[in-house]
Amino acid sequence: MAWRKPWLVLTTLAIAGASAIVMAAQIHAAERKQFSDFPAKETFSGKISAPDAKTAPKQWSAVRKIFKDIIRQEMAKGANFAGDYYLATVGCGSSCEAIFVIDVHDGRVFAAPDSATNGVFFQKDSRLIIIRENKDYNLSRTYLVFEKGRFIRLAGPETGKDG
Repeated sequence: MAWRKPWLVLTTLAIAGASAIVMAAQIHAAERKQFSDFPAKETFSGKISAPDAKTAPKQWSAVRKIFKDIIRQEMAKGANFAGDYYLATVGCGSSCEAIFVIDVHDGRVFAAPDSATNGVFFQKDSRLIIIRENKDYNLSRTYLVFEKGRFIRLAGPETGKDG
């Protein structure tokens, strides 16, 4: 008779509650996008083109003037995103990073629709970009995929304790 042993009832409820929390966390983690879900189609090897200011969005103009030499030096190391692109993050104010993707084949410049405040995560062999932002003291995560010169929002901003 469990009702005569209240500690047994409380222990059972605590275990059930903890199990529910763990299951919810596992489901949430499974919903997160993985870099391996969005592989790059190819990997570039060849001569790197400089950023082409004619194809760039207007916010690139200020960036180009200030960071032109640094970006060229970094791009010389080769593509760092989605196989044949170079992803550059540039400070755009206090705790702000503007995100640009440059095609290493022809130098076309694309600006991401979001900026980051807590980091940008990407990989050379994936088209996925994870942007972390801090909005009103809540970390959020936005998932973008770069596809044929466009940023496609998969999810976000998703908020949570771990950002």
